[in-house]
Amino acid sequence: MTDPRLLVEVPHPDGKPRPARLTWQADTVNLGYGRWAVDAFATKILGYVEPVNLDEHGQVMPRLTHAQISASPRTDPKPARKAFQAFAADGAKLDGPQATREDAAALVVGAAHSDDPMPEHVVPRNVGGRPVVGKPINLRLGDDLLARVDERAKVEGKSRADMSRELVAAGMG
Repeated sequence: MTDPRLLVEVPHPDGKPRPARLTWQADTVNLGYGRWAVDAFATKILGYVEPVNLDEHGQVMPRLTHAQISASPRTDPKPARKAFQAFAADGAKLDGPQATREDAAALVVGAAHSDDPMPEHVVPRNVGGRPVVGKPINLRLGDDLLARVDERAKVEGKSRADMSRELVAAGMG
């Protein structure tokens, strides 16, 4: 079963969302290191997930380069556990280390959804469980006009969204 947190829109004939793809990218300079690129099936890189080592206090341990490992005997402590760190496409760290690769990838997809003003590559979230009426939009009404819309919606026993749709439709004739 597909993790719904990882669904993204992709150019596919059936028009159904697909899970984001994670592709391993090996670091050719520091052998043994690398990261997963999280993308919408090669249409757009959403971000990255890197495996990290945590010490006994849950802090990320620094990575040693191949040259550092070769130059000195191994005296650094062994990691207490492994985790996964999510990064946005611009390299910004997203939250703290996650227990699973999928949890970190879900942070990447969620950040791409929330930061992109036109997230055509990410499936809109429908947390309320109601059917989607249309694509979400951002509309700034101002405090006074919003209060009027809310008051009218309350009087008519409707939601803000339903009232807004009704008012726009009435205004357009």
